[in-house]
Amino acid sequence: MRAPPAKHCRPPPPAEAAALLDRTGLPERTRHTITDRGRLNDKLARVRERGYASEYEEADESVCSLAAPVLDRDGYPRAAVSVSSLTFLVTEPQLRAVAPAVCDTATEVARGL
Repeated sequence: MRAPPAKHCRPPPPAEAAALLDRTGLPERTRHTITDRGRLNDKLARVRERGYASEYEEADESVCSLAAPVLDRDGYPRAAVSVSSLTFLVTEPQLRAVAPAVCDTATEVARGL
């Protein structure tokens, strides 16, 4: 069996995640930032379902990104493949359209682990 992922690559236990959010909150960085725990949990559920994460103007109103995990043979995340752009160059639908290529690339990288 392979070693477990490095601590920074694992999600924290639910109680630890809740404690972190209690300390830091969900500060608004832009008008698109998720600041509600319910919305965050909904988004994380969609991320798990789709197999990739994306954001459009959540951290900076001029930036968007999409990323997929590179999983090892045991299903642990070891790295990620991502794309980023400026929002005046890429619409949100255009960003989502590259998701299959990003996911395929992450799978191909994983084959090399």
